[in-house]
Amino acid sequence: MVTFTLFTVFTVTPAQIQDFRKWKYFYYQSKSQF
Repeated sequence: MVTFTLFTVFTVTPAQIQDFRKWKYFYYQSKSQF
């Protein structure tokens, strides 16, 4: 059970981090425009 959870976390995390960076970049970009 623990191994399965760790495997899921390690496979999902890179995609979430990449998506979070895009969202953060978009947020700062739109924030600086106004």
